[in-house]
Amino acid sequence: MRHRLTLKFGIGFLAYLGVGLALAACDLSDFLPEEPMDDDLQPVKFVWAVHVEGYVAEATEEIAFNAHVVELEKMRSVLEDHGIKITWEIRTDEFLAAVNNFGSDIIEQWQTAGHGVEVHADLGGTIDDTTLLTNQLADRVEAMQDFGLSPVSVSGVCSAADWVAAVDDNDLKLIDGVVEYCLKSLPSEILPPEYAWVADCTNPAECHSSLHYEDTFKSITPWRPMATDNWLTSSLGSGLPIILPGGPWDGTVKCLDEGFGSGCVLRPEDAVAIEDAIDDILTARRPDGLHAFVLTESVGGTVRLPGLRAVAAVLQAAIEREDFESVTAAELVEDFEAWEATH
Repeated sequence: MRHRLTLKFGIGFLAYLGVGLALAACDLSDFLPEEPMDDDLQPVKFVWAVHVEGYVAEATEEIAFNAHVVELEKMRSVLEDHGIKITWEIRTDEFLAAVNNFGSDIIEQWQTAGHGVEVHADLGGTIDDTTLLTNQLADRVEAMQDFGLSPVSVSGVCSAADWVAAVDDNDLKLIDGVVEYCLKSLPSEILPPEYAWVADCTNPAECHSSLHYEDTFKSITPWRPMATDNWLTSSLGSGLPIILPGGPWDGTVKCLDEGFGSGCVLRPEDAVAIEDAIDDILTARRPDGLHAFVLTESVGGTVRLPGLRAVAAVLQAAIEREDFESVTAAELVEDFEAWEATH
């Protein structure tokens, strides 16, 4: 049974819903009915994913680990106050190693509170060897399992290697954090015209904008790939990992207003960027489908509370209006699989 967070103001979380995706082996935008009916349009699910990284010494230095936990708990407190579930995507070689080395129960606390714990692999990048990527990801999954966790999703795997196959071979069910550099794994001849330039991108930092952020429908519509070497094409029932897009914004939560690559800082303006996009997001929904996106933030330094509170307040209001639904990555997998079984 799912854990359910309860807002301090007595607001419960919304019931299970489903939302818009393409039919088997077709482009997502091909699946557009002529006359959407409001009664069939469901709230859009979102996953708040936190990359737990950045404190590189924490595995062996307890002071660094404790300082990291303080910042993570600041974020958790604000988000819980606003009824938002968190998917903590952890570095196994840093944060999980510290949890083991210092006997911390922080992960158990998170799970008890209804949050999810998944893998931030922080692999990929310049790796172009699929076997190497698969094996290194296997090490991270094994570390999670040895701790007693059952990860179903991963971020930080994109590269020129066949990262979809690497994730599939490790029995993970969902991938988020998909950016332009992820396209490096595809043959150049099948790249969409607007992304043909990515074939010549050699530095992940130079092609790190969120995939499809300029197309609202695609940016809120998760899909299963038809094949690992043609993962832009949707094919329900393929059994390959679900790909979760990042919504109609260019970057992580702190970059929603400024855009990727701007030396972003989490500010109240990022909340405005979410609020300004809500009408377009709701309009892009399609009846009887499944729409969802991920909001990603990295906590490797000080959490900026004014910006975080402003963003959380906008999301809470959307939840209360039943425009959005907050879910963990594992819950989204369950919802997608249930929806997929009826389509």
